[in-house]
Amino acid sequence: MTDAERRKAFNAERKAQLRRGVAIQAETYAEIVRLLELASRVIRLTLADAPSEFEQWRLEALQGEVRLAAAVFERGSLATILTGLDRSFEAGGALVTEPLRRAGIEIAGVLPSLDPRLLIAMKSFQTDRIRDISTTVVNRVNAELGQVVIGFQNPFEAVKKIAGVMDAPKARVATIVRTELGTVYSEAGQQRMEQAVKAGVDGLMKQWRRSGKLHPRLPHELADGQVVAVDQPFLVGGVKIMKPRDPSLDPKERVNCGCASLPFMKHWRVSTPGPRPYTAEEIAKSRSARQVEEIRAA
Repeated sequence: MTDAERRKAFNAERKAQLRRGVAIQAETYAEIVRLLELASRVIRLTLADAPSEFEQWRLEALQGEVRLAAAVFERGSLATILTGLDRSFEAGGALVTEPLRRAGIEIAGVLPSLDPRLLIAMKSFQTDRIRDISTTVVNRVNAELGQVVIGFQNPFEAVKKIAGVMDAPKARVATIVRTELGTVYSEAGQQRMEQAVKAGVDGLMKQWRRSGKLHPRLPHELADGQVVAVDQPFLVGGVKIMKPRDPSLDPKERVNCGCASLPFMKHWRVSTPGPRPYTAEEIAKSRSARQVEEIRAA
């Protein structure tokens, strides 16, 4: 295999593995939203069958059905987020080993297992967060039902408000999925790169790659293309960052960050050396992209 062939294979597989990580997040979010919408549909249909006036006993029965629907959502969502964390952790390691394998460097079989301590901690943390979402939904729905009992609104009005109550957690779910699945993805990638260097992969470094989001953090955009040694931090807006979404970072640097730390072989020319150029569409739509271009030009 020539250097050009190795470079091409490495970059193609690296891109494919990045897409895999993003797909896992999208699939996890979509499944949790599906479960949330299912719970919403059950609750709204239950309330729609209620008479315009009902006594306290009817309220208690409805509240029981709400709790049951929320419990189904909680169990399904918890299983989904835990599976997503496992898949992301495995994919983060593959981001390193698979491109190397495609380039003719087979090391997966000789590397030790990834340290699962952060993954275990993240799983425990997410259990509490999903339960909190479920509890919040139950409390807010029950508050709307209480308004029906005391005559402040009828069931039809409550149904409309409950639809909004059930939609509200979607943004929070998106943040949890993007941040925490991304965290274990970066952790596994960092571990695998460190292991690969110890295993003798000469020239392996890491490269910061911007997320491509419409409204990113400006320092994260400016760090795009930065290459450092595997055991050294990136310098992002004056902040030392070992990997995107590092748990040690201030939340303002990690929450919803979509950047990536990519394996980079200094002996091969990569397809996009240095910063990845913005497209015309990105420059037209993103103020951050225009700012970065102006700063670099200056």
